[in-house]
Amino acid sequence: MLLGSEEGRPYSDDLTSAVGHAAVWIMEVLGPDLVACWTQFRALRSRSDGGQRTADIEADRKNWLHAWRGSTLDPELPFRYAFKFRVNSGKGPSSTVCAAWPPQGGYALRALVFLLQAAHMVVLALAAAPRDGGLAGLARECLDEVWDLDLLLGNTFKPSASAQGRARRWPLPQAAVCAIKQQRALAEAMAPGRPGFWMPFNAGGDGVVRSCSMIIAFIA
Repeated sequence: MLLGSEEGRPYSDDLTSAVGHAAVWIMEVLGPDLVACWTQFRALRSRSDGGQRTADIEADRKNWLHAWRGSTLDPELPFRYAFKFRVNSGKGPSSTVCAAWPPQGGYALRALVFLLQAAHMVVLALAAAPRDGGLAGLARECLDEVWDLDLLLGNTFKPSASAQGRARRWPLPQAAVCAIKQQRALAEAMAPGRPGFWMPFNAGGDGVVRSCSMIIAFIA
């Protein structure tokens, strides 16, 4: 089962329901503006005067983020949920809480965007109930719209003895369609033209997400 505790036991129905409601709220309320803000933030790679000093760029980014506003995310907008993030600083690991817009710096913005991706995963996991490998292996073009039906294109491993699984199309509710389209926009902003659907959010590795369990656990 994809949603489960660290000991492998499934979460309770109450917790799963609460996580699902939180995921939909993150996706619908924060999602559109977060994708836009993150895309613009990542493009700030030098100062307006052409300077390249990291400290100066980070200061400019922080000032820019503090002033940024979208259709929903205005300064001092309180969130329905308070999000606690782990932070690695020069003084060692610490944590910070983000309960309103704007986040306090690029590290918190990045954590919110990672949380948004986790919300997309939760919505798709609850809507289609794929196994971990099937969810992690989704391609960027995994949405098929046929007449009035929205279908998730992927592989199922439950009825197949093959290591590659068997191709399947899952009918989707509208919330899952929203999750796919928004995740696709996020993936295009971070890795344009590549096939990957989920973003690893780290500098190392081969850029492939092979398991969604740890990412979904981030929201639980």
